[in-house]
Amino acid sequence: MTDNAAGRAPVLPAEVLHYAAFTDGGSGGNPAGVVLDARAWSDADRLALAARLGYSECAFVEPTSRPGRHRLRFFSPLDEVGFCGHATVATAVALAERDGVGSLTFETSAGPIEVETAEDAAGIIATLTSVPASSGAPAPDVLAEALSALRWASDELDPRRPPAVAFGGMNHLLVFAGSRERLARLDYDVDRLKALCLGQGWTTVSLLFVERPDLVHARNPFPVGGVYEDPATGAAAAALGGWLRAAGHDPQVRVTVLQGHDMGRPCRLLVDVSRPDGRTRVSGVGSRFHDVATETDLWREYVAAHPEHDGEKPPLEAFGDSMPLGDELLALVTDGPKRATAELVAQFEADGDPVPQPGDHWVVADGAGVPTVILRTSEIRVGRLESVDDAFAWDEAEDDRTRDSWLAGHRRYFRRSCQRLGLDPDRVDELDVVFERFEVVWPPAQD
Repeated sequence: MTDNAAGRAPVLPAEVLHYAAFTDGGSGGNPAGVVLDARAWSDADRLALAARLGYSECAFVEPTSRPGRHRLRFFSPLDEVGFCGHATVATAVALAERDGVGSLTFETSAGPIEVETAEDAAGIIATLTSVPASSGAPAPDVLAEALSALRWASDELDPRRPPAVAFGGMNHLLVFAGSRERLARLDYDVDRLKALCLGQGWTTVSLLFVERPDLVHARNPFPVGGVYEDPATGAAAAALGGWLRAAGHDPQVRVTVLQGHDMGRPCRLLVDVSRPDGRTRVSGVGSRFHDVATETDLWREYVAAHPEHDGEKPPLEAFGDSMPLGDELLALVTDGPKRATAELVAQFEADGDPVPQPGDHWVVADGAGVPTVILRTSEIRVGRLESVDDAFAWDEAEDDRTRDSWLAGHRRYFRRSCQRLGLDPDRVDELDVVFERFEVVWPPAQD
């Protein structure tokens, strides 16, 4: 754990949908956040959401006056991305669930992307048609730097398939492994590969093993987006289509790309290069993966067992300021000893919420906003950061549970909070902090 100190945080807006694209047999898939009407969202808000979720991309839809045609933009945790295949599929599936299956056109920075949606036994399948795809050879010195950053030796490459730079809306370096075992080992220099990708205009590096003409295994480092590895990369699959066509692939043979299996998130992408105009068709199944009980449902269950609390309306909140951090801290509550948290008084004021009081309830969501447990505040104290004692640091159960590590972690976290709130981060020690202890009251097995 690198920095798991955090307090309460408001959950993500209700209009943020969570979809998995390119699922494989009903499981896995690459997650994407989808906002179906983002006209009121600033670029800063979009980037903040992408950073908070921690998915490789989020998609933001801006409806147009033409039916079935939408402006679509993509944000990674670090920056805007010109085109993203899995978030395109996720968005198309979300629109198909809302409006019915059919034809869509997305206006993207890479050009217009046509998508067809249909429903079959596996669910809703979306097929995107890329802009014209192409492929060429990288410069020898650039390739040497890429292999060095990847920590790949030249004799580990597939001698029949030289590396290539391919385009299907975005540029990707394609490197072909000589064995499936080599592909399974991913250990690259993040900063070095990121610098190279930025300098060359590559979105990802696509590492591939061709098992047979109709089956390819893939892994995609994505350091440019702040993601170590992308579970499924539709844009890279579209670019692969450009390489397949240049390599003389039989256009009647559709290629299955298996990706994410080495990450534990199996994904299946179907690549079709039969179109005569050089465009790649990439297909995959998508589904909403946070179709779970709302905070209202969770609270209703609790009140049925504890009718004395009927009429209360607890807030829905999460721990931390990112999806991974929210998940990590929630796990310390549900599966571990965490029974305390701390937050700036200024944060409650900015959110328009009163400082909690003993006896108050709150519903806690995971990092992506899914309601999970109900907590009841048992103790509140307000004081400066330095007033924390050893017992409170121990009860918060983060890092090594000492006061020193608690102070170091919370100073970092509260400095980030100050930046968001427009306060001077250097004066964090002068701000009032809410020290809160709580108990888990629902589900009952959690306590």
